[in-house]
Parts: sequence; structure tokens; C-alpha cells
Amino acid sequence: MQDIDSIPNIHIEEYTEEMEPRIFQLEKESAVSVASGFPSSLIKFCTIFHQNYSSRPKQFNNDYRILVAKDTVSGKLIGVINAVIKEAWYNENKIKFAQLFGLKVHEKYQRKGIATLLIRKMNVALKSLGVAIAYAKIESSNIKAWELFANKLQFADCYYQDTWIINPSLSIKLNQLSVEKAYEMTKNFYDKRDLCNTNLLEIFQSPHYIGTYIVETEKGYAGISLWDSSAYADTFISKVVIDTEKLKSNPIFYQFLWLLAFFSIVLALYYGYFLYFLIGEPILQQIYFLLGLIGLFKYGKSLYKIQKFAKIAINQKRSKKAKTFGFFYQCTEENRRNMLIELTEGLATEAHDHGLDFISFEMKSEDYFTKDFEIYEISGTKNYVQKSISDIELCPWMLHSFVDPRD
Repeated sequence: MQDIDSIPNIHIEEYTEEMEPRIFQLEKESAVSVASGFPSSLIKFCTIFHQNYSSRPKQFNNDYRILVAKDTVSGKLIGVINAVIKEAWYNENKIKFAQLFGLKVHEKYQRKGIATLLIRKMNVALKSLGVAIAYAKIESSNIKAWELFANKLQFADCYYQDTWIINPSLSIKLNQLSVEKAYEMTKNFYDKRDLCNTNLLEIFQSPHYIGTYIVETEKGYAGISLWDSSAYADTFISKVVIDTEKLKSNPIFYQFLWLLAFFSIVLALYYGYFLYFLIGEPILQQIYFLLGLIGLFKYGKSLYKIQKFAKIAINQKRSKKAKTFGFFYQCTEENRRNMLIELTEGLATEAHDHGLDFISFEMKSEDYFTKDFEIYEISGTKNYVQKSISDIELCPWMLHSFVDPRD
């Protein structure tokens, strides 16, 4: 395969704020599926920005880069990538990291090497700034991104976190730590762990930091911090594969879906009895009838999901979300489980008090017990991949690496 250093009629340049309206349009036109399985794959989402496009990377003390790809023939902005630079621990050494995020390429320009070109140009720029390792966070459902980073660009798998979006029904009031105490306890737990920022305090001084909450007993303690992740941007259910504009003007859409489910029952029954009359064996009648009912259940369930997701898309529903980070503890595994349940219940109150509707938990699966709470369908696993753009040797991230809530 030929190495891609340039593409005809495609120019890579630095982002400027004059490009902002075109960036917003690109986001809408580059919506991706919420999950890989049917029917979730039919539902598309994109990012809606509440402030300037560059506001999110500016959280990192303006140490960031944004590159865009432009079609020199049409003048259209067709791709973008962000990188934020921070000093953090890695294998017990301080190095410069860069997180790559916000990679978008217009649908009509995909599969032309533009995403690869953007990443390679960005890595060259980052290397000149002394960055040792670039990493990216990939949703498990984003197959295209995984193929690009892991297979084509040889980023190495290094870490994962499971993600659950929950809204606990129980609420209790938690003890909140002072900023100073929260910083001290979080730093003591994560100090020198991979990806822990050397300037951790700036996270706790951010206006988007909500608070750190703790549960203490005679057997130990556990604490967790809460972050307003909807301050700069939010996830937006943008469209279904079918034409939502027509659906909006068609009040009998849902009745049509249920009518389709009814006809599927008729077809399932007909299919079973038709084969019986052809073959003439009573046992086969029962088998095919049972298979028909199983197929009907699966098909009807899919229809219900499509109806639910389509309704979300038609109503253009968005909800504000909080994100947890910096889970720390000093207790046994059993006590940790009970304390985390209590923390989760208490965080529901805190999120509600700040006008936030959902809480996103991102942590290792062994730390969290999903059976204790209602888990919403849009959840999954975030895989972290890394690439050395210097001479440093890569290694997997250690257990309980620190994940920056600004990422």
C-alpha cells in the first residue's frame, strides 16, 4: 500500500475560528451509529457544541492543535482532528502525552485516506512539540475508527473502560469533600499511575468540576468525583436511516409499525402450517410453529426498539450528562462494592441539583456492578490505543490508570 503523504485536491491547514460554522455543519453531516447491533445501528448521533469549537481543547491551558482538511476545488471543509497536550505519568516517568479526538471526515469523502492524512500530519506537528505518545479513545461500536487506528496506523491497544449511563432511582445525601481534600486524596491514590496529570490540581479548579463525594465506615472509605460533561458539547440523536422528515409529518407511523408486527404473526403462523401441509408430519407442525414464534419475538422486539429510537430522533431529545472520574478507595473488594452503590445513589441527588439528567460511569468492569441499577441501552466499552511518536517504548497502562474528565 502506498504511503499517504498528500492527496490531490486536499489541503491540510490549521483551524481558525472563522471556520466554526463549517465545522458545525461537518459534525451534523458526519453522524455515526450509537451502536453496532440492529436496530441501534440505524440511529445516528453527532455532537452539538454549546460554545466555540475550540473551547473544549482550550481547557488544557491552550496547549492544543486543531487541523482541518479542505477540498481545494469546492472550498468545502471536509475533515477535522483535535489534539490536546498534557504532561502526565507513564511507566513511572513524566512525559508529554497528546490525546487525539474529534476526528471527522465528511461521508462523501470517506475511504479516500483523508482521516489517515489528518492523523499523520497531526503526529508530525505533535512530535515537533516534544510529545512522546499520542493516544485515542475509541467507542467499541465504531468499527471504522478501530480499523483505522489499530489496523492501518498501528496504534497499540493499551487500556479499556466500560461505560454505563444510569439514572439511579434511589437518592441519599453524601458527604462532600473540600477542593483541597478532594485533590489530596485523589492525588495520593493516583500519584505516578499511568496518565495521571502532573498538574492534577487544575482539574479540581475548573468551573466544570462539581464535587468529590465520599462514603466512610470503620472498614475503610471510597470516594468519587463528578464532572459536568455537557458544559461544552452534548450528544445529539440526529437521524434515523429512514427519512425522519416524512416520519414527523406522518402521525400513523407507530400504528404502521404495530400493524407490521401483526402481519408478521400471520406470516409466522402461515409459514408453520404451510410446511405442515407440504410434509404432513404433526411433529414438524409443532417445530415450525415454535420457530415461527421465536422469529416473531425477535422481530417484534426489533420493531419495538426501532419505534423507541425513532421517537427519540423525531423529538430531537437531548439530555445533560454528568461524568464520574477519579474513583479512589481504601477498603476490601466487598466493602468497595457496597460503598460504590451508596456513592452512586448519592450522586443522583447531586446531578439533579446541578440540572443534569444522567450519570456516565467510566471504569473497569470489575469495579462496577451493573445489576444494582437501571442501565440505559446506549452504553458500551471505550478502548484506548496509543502510538509512540518518539523513541519511547510502549507498555500497557496499569490497572486504575487516571482518566482525565476533560478527555
